[in-house]
Amino acid sequence: PYVDPGLPLAVEIARAVTQFMEVRGEVPRTIWLANHGLIALGETPTTVLSACRMSEKAAQLRNQAFATGLLMRPLSSAQIARIHTRPDEHYRQALLWAASQRNTASEAEPSEAVGPA
Repeated sequence: PYVDPGLPLAVEIARAVTQFMEVRGEVPRTIWLANHGLIALGETPTTVLSACRMSEKAAQLRNQAFATGLLMRPLSSAQIARIHTRPDEHYRQALLWAASQRNTASEAEPSEAVGPA
């Protein structure tokens, strides 16, 4: 539902995050607001950047799926919860996190190398 910007929106976001944490036992990495966009959360700037990159990748995949014209069948909440708790999914997430760390570091290198010739 629509919530006015400013304090009313901040209160609603805090309520929704609290509810998410009570159900899932963790802070959400992303929050999508209709007519606004993405809010990414994380312990460090790198974790926030990683959440943004994964959200961008998910959006690209969704657009590609829509482009096929075929019926999309999203996963159920139960399927998502099952996948979210699988050890191999945690391993995959760790690999993606490590790759994101390397990509962030390599993106910083060119600007560090710029200087007097």
